[in-house]
Amino acid sequence: PIYTGSRLSGTESSTILLAQAATSVRDGVRADVVLQALTVYWGWAKAVHALGVLDAAVRRMAAHAADIRNMHEAGLVTDNEMLATDVLVDRTRLALEQAQRQVERARARIRFVSGIELSSNSVPERIDSDGDTGVPDESGLLDVALKSRPERTARDMEVNAARELAKAARGAFYPQVYLTARYEQANPNILNIPPVAEWKGDVFVGVSISLNVLDWGLTRAKVEEADERAAQAQLRLRHQEEQILLEVKEERIALLDALERVDLSSRVVKSAVRNLDVATNLWKNGVARHSDVLDAHARLTDAEFETAAARADVTLARAALAHAVGKTSMPGAER
Repeated sequence: PIYTGSRLSGTESSTILLAQAATSVRDGVRADVVLQALTVYWGWAKAVHALGVLDAAVRRMAAHAADIRNMHEAGLVTDNEMLATDVLVDRTRLALEQAQRQVERARARIRFVSGIELSSNSVPERIDSDGDTGVPDESGLLDVALKSRPERTARDMEVNAARELAKAARGAFYPQVYLTARYEQANPNILNIPPVAEWKGDVFVGVSISLNVLDWGLTRAKVEEADERAAQAQLRLRHQEEQILLEVKEERIALLDALERVDLSSRVVKSAVRNLDVATNLWKNGVARHSDVLDAHARLTDAEFETAAARADVTLARAALAHAVGKTSMPGAER
């Protein structure tokens, strides 16, 4: 072919672009897998650290319950006060058992995602979000996301591929010019006149031009179909961009929320510790009720649990935000 009205070049360019789009889709899937792995890992870390908080709470309240029993035997506290203490200890132990089940579920998720069976003595990295308060500007994140997300890149290439196919479809409106060259041998060779019963060769060189003059609107319909597919690809691109922008905003808000929870829960823990000390001293001096002490123990446990959860959520939120802007780090790959 010498001239095809962009039929061949448009089809070739479209195929190349679709291959590149498939590569970007693969990169997006890999980033999703990395995020899933990070999510289950830090979910396990969150469960382990929550388990440690509840274990410490059980030991603290069990020691208090032992003191109450001794005082009960000495006639210094009532049966009701001892029973209320035992109830709180048992409730905390129940929460500890639930946390243990949560750790086991997290380990099962890690096995499902990675195929790795964690050893019984495996421990996650320490969650430390102290001093981690930086949150990038939203407009900057949105710009980076639109440039870096492989899903958006794939949709953009699909749009260009569809446009190239539309250009190739329009090639049917134009003449098709072909150069033909041929050499053959035959016995007899009927192209030699008169034919002789022996092997003879012949050479043929020519130029052919074809033009589809009457196709009952088929070419026009195919061009319209290709244009509509290109418009459809453009809508998919726009939808992908809107989805990415929404995801970035949501993950940034989640990070801000987690950081705020870390700050507030840390202050609450300090207040809960002081509250427990004050309530215990007042009770020992006969100024406060024992129920106030139990309430102080419960508040401290809740505050410590919330702090551990919030710190883990900060790490998870940062991983999700990195994924949203297309900056998920892939082991063994250079970005």
